[in-house]
Amino acid sequence: MEDEVIWTKLPITFLIEMSVQKGYLFMSEHIHKEPQLVCYLCHLCESPLSDDEKKDMRDGKGYFKKKELLKCLISKGETACKEFLEKFKCYQNLYSQFCNAVQSVTNADGIQQDVFLTHDKLPRFGAVLLEEMEPTLVADILYCHAVLSFDEHDEINEMPYRREKAMKLFTKIRQQPDKISVFCHALEQSKCNKAVEYIRNSTSNGPLHSPAISAVKCVRFNFRKNLEYFHKVCERKKKLVDYLEINRFKVTRTGELVPKESYLIKTALRNGKPWCDCILECIKQTDYVFLKELVGRLEKRRKYGREQVGLQFDVKMMKEMKDFLLDELEPAPISHVLLEEEAFSVDDHDEVENTEGRPMRKKKAEALCGILLRDGSELTMESFLYAVRKNQYKIIMNEIGRRQSGEQPITQQRPKIQAASGLEVVLSIPVQVVGDVEGLQQTINQLKIDPDFQAEVAMASHMTVRSVSLGSVVLRLIALTDDACKMLFDENGKKMKTLIETFLRFSNIKEDMIIGNIKVTVSVPEEETGNKLPTDDEIKIRGNWNLLVEELEPSTMAKKLFEKHVFNDDDTQKISSMKTRKEKVETLLSLLLSKQREVENAFDAFIRSLDELGKGDIAVKIKPSEKMHQEAEKVRLGLLSKFAEAVDEIESSHMEETFELCGIDKHSVNFISSESGKSRKDRALQFLTYVLLNDAYVLGIEKVLNDRGLTWLLEYPKDRNFADQLTGDKHKRTPGEVLYQCEYEVERKEMRSELKFL
Repeated sequence: MEDEVIWTKLPITFLIEMSVQKGYLFMSEHIHKEPQLVCYLCHLCESPLSDDEKKDMRDGKGYFKKKELLKCLISKGETACKEFLEKFKCYQNLYSQFCNAVQSVTNADGIQQDVFLTHDKLPRFGAVLLEEMEPTLVADILYCHAVLSFDEHDEINEMPYRREKAMKLFTKIRQQPDKISVFCHALEQSKCNKAVEYIRNSTSNGPLHSPAISAVKCVRFNFRKNLEYFHKVCERKKKLVDYLEINRFKVTRTGELVPKESYLIKTALRNGKPWCDCILECIKQTDYVFLKELVGRLEKRRKYGREQVGLQFDVKMMKEMKDFLLDELEPAPISHVLLEEEAFSVDDHDEVENTEGRPMRKKKAEALCGILLRDGSELTMESFLYAVRKNQYKIIMNEIGRRQSGEQPITQQRPKIQAASGLEVVLSIPVQVVGDVEGLQQTINQLKIDPDFQAEVAMASHMTVRSVSLGSVVLRLIALTDDACKMLFDENGKKMKTLIETFLRFSNIKEDMIIGNIKVTVSVPEEETGNKLPTDDEIKIRGNWNLLVEELEPSTMAKKLFEKHVFNDDDTQKISSMKTRKEKVETLLSLLLSKQREVENAFDAFIRSLDELGKGDIAVKIKPSEKMHQEAEKVRLGLLSKFAEAVDEIESSHMEETFELCGIDKHSVNFISSESGKSRKDRALQFLTYVLLNDAYVLGIEKVLNDRGLTWLLEYPKDRNFADQLTGDKHKRTPGEVLYQCEYEVERKEMRSELKFL
């Protein structure tokens, strides 16, 4: 009799399978409390549990398996659902809770709730909803409320990208104005707290900023900030495109899946206030602190004006310094500031950005200088100086100051190249110096900072010069590729001869100063740091951090990692306690990295979870390749074949982006800063030799160069067989171990030196 009383709690106006659908989330969370009921569900679905799955069920896990079984049950129709509910009634306590859950869903469907969002305002809040929503959980709730059909729910679950799922839900709600209250309920139930709070607190037409500040001026004056913001996290750019299109602003495609951030911002500047308002509103909804920073910068400029540079610069000096400027200028950041300061029009900026040809950096620098020289006004030249100072190009400012005062240039000091796991080659050349010993010493010292010498050595030997000293001349080199040492001793000493001749030519040491045999020692550097480097797994996670932050639904992933025994209850509670989705994901990833040292195969469990959640393409990006070293070696060989061109092309932004990809704090690598006073060439050289010693960093720079249209720097010479260059995996060697020693005798024949192997 009591069974019948409980059964009547079910809403009789709905089909039986609809009741199961309404209780879908409740059963996903609680049905494991009755193991026999789970077994019966498996029987109906013809899907028996494995022993591991049974254990997971007993432990309160198996959440995703339960969802799979329930969807299977619903797909079988009314008869199977009724049979299951008849069995369910045997477990009175749990069944009573189920009936209450179904009734709660029914009540929510029929009663107008505390609706904080109206259908007409939905597009306006699109940015914050796309940023914060966990669409899988929202879709589950909407499915319970029959806003989504069985097939629509499956379609969303099968989508690989979070943003794609969120856009599908967004479109679905826009098509059903009467379901906006259920959507609000789903947002609250899924703890989309930041979005709900933002929408509740937002006034209907509140101003973005002070009426005295125009949206166009704000977007333009903060051009670099906006570029960095949308470039640093590609998904922000995708959200901006979505938000523009949601608000009926058509974004013309440029042949790329997502247009470049500079194209989007300059399109907004060309189209004026409506577009710029839309950009600022998108930022406001997703990062209000950043919007306040943008407005604050502009208000500060309006109040205090532009700081003075303190140097004079005109057309005459620019023409005199043209060769120096073409060697040192990094055109993009300079043209960005000139656009902000309204010294460049949007078309001028386009001319620099779109200039093509090789060498690319120098061609763009020529375009920039050409525009400045055509204008030639005092205000424009002052803006150029301001741009140079703003980008902290100390070497250019010093050169301008030196020319004005008549001072001599200061010789730069180049720090030692850090040795990683590359082999060290020491060439000892006994010389007897006659004449100007001090002058020769200065020349030798200069070799340490001579990018042309370094580049020529790298191309000839695949090695970098670590140090040079005079006495008996000692030239220390670090091998950049696996085959560098082998290549150096091949061809009966021809490569060695080329290397030594290059050194003699740059050092001004005459052949007759050599008084004995040249001794060559190959060893492993004492300061090898390979064991202290982050793991490939960690580098891959940090290198794809922004992608993971955008794509992961933290509640779902946390459950997966809990089921795989990577996370415990405290971990999942810590994640759920965070306010925003981004904070939850970052907490999850930080916990995962810490678990690497505590839980065996934690990273593998993460990869499997990505695959199981339909994010296999992300798993492929995150998982280190088994041939990672061979892939990096191919990049090295291609880059070294064009090393001089690479040194000429590399800019500060390439360096910073590479280190960011690899999870390296750029402030910990002091040689990349333009503020250091080093020349661009010297910084580029140090950067390349630093990067080439680590496989993960090499693959990082490969991505940066590809993204910046510099793929040609990576192309391997067509006349060489790459397969012949590979020596297989890297072998760990003992620091300080001497691997090989030999001597070369210098034979003089008809005033021409020859090397003879002893």
